[in-house]
Amino acid sequence: MTIGGESYSKPRIENLPQPAFGWAQRKNYHMGTMLPAGEVVRLGRGFVELIEKTFIRLYPLFLFAGSVPLAAELERFRAKFQ
Repeated sequence: MTIGGESYSKPRIENLPQPAFGWAQRKNYHMGTMLPAGEVVRLGRGFVELIEKTFIRLYPLFLFAGSVPLAAELERFRAKFQ
């Protein structure tokens, strides 16, 4: 999986440990993975399930990047998906 995106030049949040500091510094980010076309065909409908599971696994990162009431949002996520 690859991760990219622009970062702020000055820290938005001080004294965070890595890797949290790197994520908090991002203005935006994008993630992606490359699959050979044959793999996508082989997965068939399983490809959609793979995408869904990946988004669910990454959702806490999305919350961390943009949620003000982070603790409440994470608790709601855990109640639904764990």
